[in-house]
Amino acid sequence: YYQIDYVVRAMGEVDPQGAACRSELGETCFRQIAQLLITLAGNPAFPGVNSAVIFQTLLAAGVIGPGCTNPSGEACIGLSDLTTFFGITLPQTVPIPPLSVRFFGSDDYVNAYSQQGSFGIERELAPNFSISVDYIYSYTLKITRARDKNILPGGGFVNPLILQDNVYESTGKAFYHGFILSVNKRFSNQFSFFANYTFSKAIDEVTDFNSDFQPTDQSDLRGERALSSFDQRHKFVLAAVVDSPWITVSPIIRANSGRPFNLLAGTDVNNDRHSTTDRPPFIGRNTGRGPDFWTVDLRLSRKFGLGERANVEVLGEAFNLFNRLNFASVNNTVGAAYSGPLNPLGNKSLSPSQPLGFTSAVGPRRFQLGVRLNF
Repeated sequence: YYQIDYVVRAMGEVDPQGAACRSELGETCFRQIAQLLITLAGNPAFPGVNSAVIFQTLLAAGVIGPGCTNPSGEACIGLSDLTTFFGITLPQTVPIPPLSVRFFGSDDYVNAYSQQGSFGIERELAPNFSISVDYIYSYTLKITRARDKNILPGGGFVNPLILQDNVYESTGKAFYHGFILSVNKRFSNQFSFFANYTFSKAIDEVTDFNSDFQPTDQSDLRGERALSSFDQRHKFVLAAVVDSPWITVSPIIRANSGRPFNLLAGTDVNNDRHSTTDRPPFIGRNTGRGPDFWTVDLRLSRKFGLGERANVEVLGEAFNLFNRLNFASVNNTVGAAYSGPLNPLGNKSLSPSQPLGFTSAVGPRRFQLGVRLNF
């Protein structure tokens, strides 16, 4: 048994090894990596050869292990060694097996980059008390995403015998607009605080380059443009420090609106041989809205002097002080016949196995104690 990885070139291009690579029936390509499975029990096709024999023979010959002294730094072992020592020959130009799933990089692939801009104003309203307003813009181009080039526009396949022909290309885009309002009271009279509110919108065309995030319609990449999976329309943070002769109190309050999630059919609706990417009919990408979040964390600390140059600080910290149940993810597989709202929310009355039921939660209340020596 052997498994093959192919170097696949553009349609009609000739492979450097001399084998033409064409997207048509009967396609033949050069195998960059040919794998032969020989276990300790051996392989019926090669009597007397097992994995132990191969290891010991190649080690003694200096092909593997410390005996390999290739100046170029490349591996010493090659396909010819299998033929020389064991009579194993694997052709590197063969027809593609039916129902192959292939992955390769686009010839014009480039790294992603972003264009960013910001504008801000800060004003002091009173001594040690200021307010600032900022606007942030980001435009990211050439984001990596996967696409099945074997699918023809309107249906059908370039090569019906190939199950998937996935290409990783740098064609995705993302946009971010953020409005930030900050209030800062610097430390004075044993009290300081900082408050920050962000109103933002994030849009993109792809979540990740994993093939599970390919477009529902492989011929309509523009139809994937929607709210990003990390879009948070509202986010608020308030932090303070209250210092007294006996103890220092530091609370932090955090709150934000829910992130979008993508509704999936859980089956191959459009018969494109991708069962993990299809959404229910007429449903856009990332139209679901995940749960909101808020929590209160608290730190209490007190210092005890140890002479003029050292002290011991005793700390007590609480996370999610009020033990709020903050749901995290939603069961987004709703079926091909979904007929609910276009912008559904998660439902805590449903079990995790039911569509739109919550499947996980952020950590519960937690306490921790600590001692710090300062000198």
